Amino acid sequence: MRPAVRMAVRVRFFCNEQKAGWRSEDRCARSREKKMKTGRSAAFGLCLVLILLCASVPRAEDVPHDPKAPSYANSRYGFSLQWLPGKYSVVESDNGDGITVKDGKGLTMLAYGGMDPATFELSIEDAMSEARESLKQVTYEKLDRKGCWFALSGYAEDGKIRYIKCFYGPSECYTLEFTYPAKARAEYDKFVEFAVRHFVPGGDIPK
Repeated sequence: MRPAVRMAVRVRFFCNEQKAGWRSEDRCARSREKKMKTGRSAAFGLCLVLILLCASVPRAEDVPHDPKAPSYANSRYGFSLQWLPGKYSVVESDNGDGITVKDGKGLTMLAYGGMDPATFELSIEDAMSEARESLKQVTYEKLDRKGCWFALSGYAEDGKIRYIKCFYGPSECYTLEFTYPAKARAEYDKFVEFAVRHFVPGGDIPK
């Protein structure tokens, strides 16, 4: 059998066609292309479904709170705090170490706990030094070894004001962070003062 005839037979067999020649090969190619497109469409649809399912699974949880007297108590590390009345978005992290509070106008407050600082061989001075690196310009800092806390304030790289207060105990640490626009300082300084005053660290931090 000549090579051309053998090729035609193979084409006819593969495509399951009764007609011989290159027309059968064309039909087969179109059939394969159609199946590939169908397969790609099905795969795309499956990917889209998976993306939507993943997006619908929350990685953090909204925290119900009273807008007139907002507060939060952390069950993992045992700290609690209150902040000024108003409308806020309050979300607890997926690992339960704390919350993120936003007012939708530029204020962000983080309140969270952490495990044994000694594990990382960091003294309170070391922790303060690392926190200082997050500020482009430091305008205020204080270290209270007896009270086991330090505080820093200044301007971040984006020009916003950032205030950090960290309670640094022998077994756990607790941190408050505030970021807000410099032009709204008069409004948000009051928020920071209130929240810091009503923050109660857990564990063995002096009350």
